[in-house]
Amino acid sequence: MTENMVKSEYQRRVKLIQDLMESMDLDAVLMTSIAMPTFQLPVKFFSNYMLSTRRAYIFCGKGEEPYLILPTPGQMYHARKGTWLPPENVMCGDMLGIVEKKLEGHRNVGWYQPDEIPVGVYRRLTAGNINWVDITDAFTKARATKSEYEIELTKQTSRLCADSFAHVLSILRPGVTEEELIGAAEGYLRAHGASDSLVLTRSTKPHTFITRAQPIPIKEDGVFVYSAEVAGRGGYWSQMVRPVFMSEDAQPEARKVLEAGKIAEAEGLKLLRPGYRICDVGERIEATVRKLSYGTGVWCGHGMGPDLGDAVDFGIGNKMDIVPGMVITLHPSITSENDGLLYGNTFLTTEGDPIKLTDWFNGSPVLADLKKEAGLL
Repeated sequence: MTENMVKSEYQRRVKLIQDLMESMDLDAVLMTSIAMPTFQLPVKFFSNYMLSTRRAYIFCGKGEEPYLILPTPGQMYHARKGTWLPPENVMCGDMLGIVEKKLEGHRNVGWYQPDEIPVGVYRRLTAGNINWVDITDAFTKARATKSEYEIELTKQTSRLCADSFAHVLSILRPGVTEEELIGAAEGYLRAHGASDSLVLTRSTKPHTFITRAQPIPIKEDGVFVYSAEVAGRGGYWSQMVRPVFMSEDAQPEARKVLEAGKIAEAEGLKLLRPGYRICDVGERIEATVRKLSYGTGVWCGHGMGPDLGDAVDFGIGNKMDIVPGMVITLHPSITSENDGLLYGNTFLTTEGDPIKLTDWFNGSPVLADLKKEAGLL
């Protein structure tokens, strides 16, 4: 990314929050992040700084640039070297004391995901005369359409997901453990620019419910499920889920579930476009799974962006409109009588058909065929 592209993207984000304050008649906004996936968004979005530990705050007054308020001098040192914000807008110390000072004179203040704020912080912030306004939904919708900058970073991360899978294929064989395979994947991802990752797996029944790697060896007739949720160098997340069948005739029940998952994904994609809502896609996928006489395990998808999930869940109650430029992961979670399976991809919405960003390893799921596709045989 060029310096001008980065500057333009920062200016776009500042304008986004200023426009939101104007439309909601707010004097300021306050957001907080912690150093954990699914709770990192505000700090990363406005400062391009990724927390290494603890909590931080973003404060932005109307007509001003955001302030990043950090817990330690070390974090302030590194943030000032890598953040988009002016150095003087990066602060540390008594964080709540600094926040309270910034809040002085403001009457209507928006806050993001107030349900996630610790009780002690919540009580202290609400002890004054400020009128707090929940901007969670409005902010999520305002960020829904990704910029060219964001899309390019997501494409790079998607490629990294696929490359990490190819690396795992290079060492996958009967007897190798889940821990060895996922450890290799995590090492590969870090060595090739991943800023964060959540790599999960499953090699025993039910193959639906992926988990952290265990000291379980892969069987000759087994199935190994590889799920890579990754944030690349620019901090943008993508996900690819691929099951690997160790032989052509391995685990026939799981093989049938895989085909059902692909059918369910295809049905969901018919509604992953403007004119429909997030819940419409989720309901279509679940209805398709039931029609195929299978059950559903967990949620069938979520958003992706500067944080894992991007605050967009595929719950039945999510009536958020689908607009062009959204990044969405679909991974139908399917259970069968004795087994199940997970398979998934990340997509970019358009005015028409969505674009698959993880468009690799979509053919045969058999290990030998996948190795050929990866150029390993």
